[in-house]
Parts: sequence; structure tokens; C-alpha cells
Amino acid sequence: MNTSRKPARSTRVPPTLAQASMQLPQAPIDGAYGIDGIAYILEKSAGSRADNTAIINSMVTDGRSYVIGESFNPNTEDARVFVACLKQNGKLDGSFNGDGVFDFNKTASAAYEAPESIAEDDAGNLLIVVPVQGESASHLWKLNAEGQPDLTFGEGKGYVATHALVKEELLLEHLALAKDHIFVTGLRRGPQKFEPVVIGLDRDGALRLDFGADGILDVSKLIPDTHSHIIDGIASFTPPSGSQHLVLALYLMQGEDAYGVTTALTTDGKVDNAFGNNGQHWSAPWFINNGFSVDPVAERITFYGELYDLDEDISHPSVYRIDYSGMPAREFNGGEALVFDQPGGWYAGVETGDGLVGYGSFYSYMLAFRLTSDGKFDTRFVPPFGYGQVGAQVPEDGFYASGSTVTLDPGNKRLLINGRDEEARGSTVPSVIAVSLRTA
Repeated sequence: MNTSRKPARSTRVPPTLAQASMQLPQAPIDGAYGIDGIAYILEKSAGSRADNTAIINSMVTDGRSYVIGESFNPNTEDARVFVACLKQNGKLDGSFNGDGVFDFNKTASAAYEAPESIAEDDAGNLLIVVPVQGESASHLWKLNAEGQPDLTFGEGKGYVATHALVKEELLLEHLALAKDHIFVTGLRRGPQKFEPVVIGLDRDGALRLDFGADGILDVSKLIPDTHSHIIDGIASFTPPSGSQHLVLALYLMQGEDAYGVTTALTTDGKVDNAFGNNGQHWSAPWFINNGFSVDPVAERITFYGELYDLDEDISHPSVYRIDYSGMPAREFNGGEALVFDQPGGWYAGVETGDGLVGYGSFYSYMLAFRLTSDGKFDTRFVPPFGYGQVGAQVPEDGFYASGSTVTLDPGNKRLLINGRDEEARGSTVPSVIAVSLRTA
């Protein structure tokens, strides 16, 4: 598939990095979650390779979280593509599909690859994007809170197939819900390559012909004189106008420089020019975002990524925030991006009420971090740094994070990070680790 890609961060490990990682304290793990702080989605099976791709908290059912991922065992050819429901103690919730796991490959609808994204509607139903194996196509599934397909969705099948929607090659990626409508980003085959689009659907999974052009918005045409567009994510928010909108996070290039660009869309697919400057907020050059979060209480949009240095071919982790009007959040580091001095990148984060928590990758290890609302490391977390190593360090066995999502368990003061538990000579189990946010 010919798609535009972000520049890959150099794999050259800085010479002091391994030594620095050994000197860092460990982030605290909440041992009351799962087994010694880790929830295991599937049982260990010799030879299996597995991963989780995203995690969300239920906003409808207290104490629930949902994880999507895949597992494949070449020894047995057992392939599982799943959504799992976890209770707040890190155990599978048996009230969801009987055992806490729904396997899309058992539906006989298609053979699937790892799910791309998941969202929950106001009634507790789940929407999940699942690519079809070996095809440039996806299925958008809808499950109820009991883990059963909603047969009122997608003409009685419980899913919508992209081939039925647009009669052309289309791969779906990110999900957002707004005004009882469904919005999905994707890649549609163009004349020379796959091009980024946003699809507008109604609650039943049918194309909304009043969105964009016959239900499809061509993102590559939103901003003139730019190229190499990649959609980093989509979410709903309510700007000062009081009407629910969509926020679209983009990577793009203008000339020879890369930017993180954020634009606000109305729910009929039009750019809201009141947001930012003429509908957009632009980062400084070469800020490459890996994830973002939207918080309705703080009314802030936060971007987690890295500042890429072309001359040195290396990145440093970055965080910046904008308000709901699309302007820099001045209370956070004076409205400027906060750049960390260790080579690596932040991958995901979430609001805590008095700041931010998240994690990032630093070549051979991972760090969890905590920031205050004004953009300083919160040294109550892993004193005296405000950050600490989480999971294993290459090439050790243990937990490794993946994806650009985390979620917060505020009642138990935990940061939940999805990933996998690896054994070099054994198996890989899709897992979630719980970082304790409790302070002395």
C-alpha cells in the first residue's frame, strides 16, 4: 500500500542512553491490579505473538475499561482479533460475552487483522474498526455493553463494510462520536496513493450525504500548499461557540518542513474559521505528534510527541497544549512546547485534574511521566524527577507498551498503559500495566 509516512526516528542509540536508563528509578506499579500490577488479556501459549493496540475507560459503566488487540500462534495457527473488557481490579469481566473477550475471528464474517480504534457511545455500546486481512478494506463493528453484536447496525449484520459504503478501496483508522453521528478517518485509494479522508455516518452506519462531499471529506484538500498528509486522530469537543465540533490532528509538510496541524470541523465537515488562525493551529516546524488528548473539564487539547532534529537525526520528547479556541494555552509553559532533554518521544497522555500523566519510548526503555498544569514535572511522582522507568528494558523479558493511548482510573489513582508481556524464547501476552499515581 502506497501511503505517505512520517520520517522514522533514528534507531541510532545515543552512547549515554543505556547508562542513563540504568540510573533512573522505577515508576511505582500498583500491585493490586491484575497480577502484580499487570492485567493479562489471554492465557500464555508457547510461541504466541500478541499485542494490544488501544485502551479506553467506559464512561457509562463504572470500573470498566476496554482493550483491543490481536494474538497469533504460528505453532497452532490460532489467530485472535479481540476486544476485552476489564474490571477495575484488572480481571476480565465475565458479564461481557461470557468470558470478558469478544473474538472477531470467530464471527465467520472475515479474517481480520489487529483492530485500529475503539469508541463508546452514550448508551455504552462499542464501535470498533477492524481491518480485513489481505484486503484494502475494513469493517466497523458495533457491540452492546454485554459484548454482543448490535444487529440493528449495518443492515442487520452488526458491522458496516467499507466496500458496501463507497465501492472502492478504503481503510478505516480513527473514530469519534458527536451529535449522535459517527466519524471515522481513513485512507482511500487515489490515483497514485492512498489519501486521507474523514467519513461521516449516521447512528445506523449509513453514509451521511450532508457531510463533506456525499459523506466523505478529502483531508488533503483542506489546507492549500501542503502535502504528505497523515491523520493522527479525531475527537469531539465543544468550542466557545457552544456547538459540538470535531478536532482533527494532522501531520503534514509544507515545503520541506513537517508540522503538527490541528483543525476544527463542524459536524457537516466544514472548517470552523473561528478556531485558531483561520481554522487551524500550527506547531513550530518538526514537532511530530504521536498522540493527543482532549479534556472537557480543563477545555484543553494536549499533544504528545517529539521535536525532530534534522541535523542530528534524533528526537526529543515534547508536549504542547492549546485551548478550545485553538490558541496556545498560556498557563502551560508560557504557551510554548515543553521539550525534554533525553532523546526519545512521548507517546500518549491524559488529564488528571491538576496536570497530565503519560508515557514515552526512549529507544531501549520506557518512561512514565507526570506534569503539573503549568508545564513542570510533578516531583511528587517518582521523586525527585517527576518521571520513572516503566516496564522492561530491551532485551529483557517483561512488559512493553504499545500504541498511542492510555487511560486514567481516577478512583484508584492509576495510569493504565496497554501493551504486551514478552518472553524472548516463550510467548507474548497482550497486557495492561497499572502505574500508581498515589503520593505520600
